[in-house]
Amino acid sequence: RGQGKSWNVVEEVERKAPTRFSRDEAKALQEAEMGRYRGLTNGQMRDMIEDKSTGIVLDTELYHGEVVHYAITDERMGHVAPLSISSLTENENAALTRACKDLLDYMRKDVLGREGALVFNMEMGEIDRYKAKGATSSLPARTYGENCIVIHNHSSDTLLSDNDLLRFYEHSEYKILGAVGHNGSTYFVEKTKDYDEYGFWDFLEECKRGYHTEMSATERVKYVEQVMKGAGEYGVRFYTHIYP
Repeated sequence: RGQGKSWNVVEEVERKAPTRFSRDEAKALQEAEMGRYRGLTNGQMRDMIEDKSTGIVLDTELYHGEVVHYAITDERMGHVAPLSISSLTENENAALTRACKDLLDYMRKDVLGREGALVFNMEMGEIDRYKAKGATSSLPARTYGENCIVIHNHSSDTLLSDNDLLRFYEHSEYKILGAVGHNGSTYFVEKTKDYDEYGFWDFLEECKRGYHTEMSATERVKYVEQVMKGAGEYGVRFYTHIYP
């Protein structure tokens, strides 16, 4: 778990002066910046994808080994499994499953590591989509005047973060919050009809007491795993599907 494939493609290019590129050459350079390379295999053009290691090693119940930023491919988009969120109808769940793939398609040609979000009303009508300003900057949490479903991407294919849980609590209109991993894993949390706002906040704070104020990467994942185990008592339900 956590070890992704990595391709290092080296293309020999004759260097010429002055440095002036054609439209096709400029496009190729832009794609290279995003870790994408067009190669020729069996006479057909195909996309080569470069995953990126993070240098972070996790040792938790769900994750063991190095964290990898996965680039998005058609195959990985196909890993997204059908969702079954309790507050949604069968058709709405099917629409949300498609939305997870739409989100990956929305982000697939962007800088690897950047986060983006799609936002829907409770009938799965899209009401917003946006991206973080930078590849390493935090995705801002927007406020909406109606109950909604918010999904965002996790290039590292890991759980909802501690910050995600905080936003889920702080925004009462976020009835469902989800993260879609670039390898096709899905992580969702839902406020059910039995949601206890104040009890859930106390539970979050209680769970934090077992960790340092500035949590390490492993501690952050362990914290979220702990929250997942006990949140049901406060009307919060998690749905986790980790692609093997």
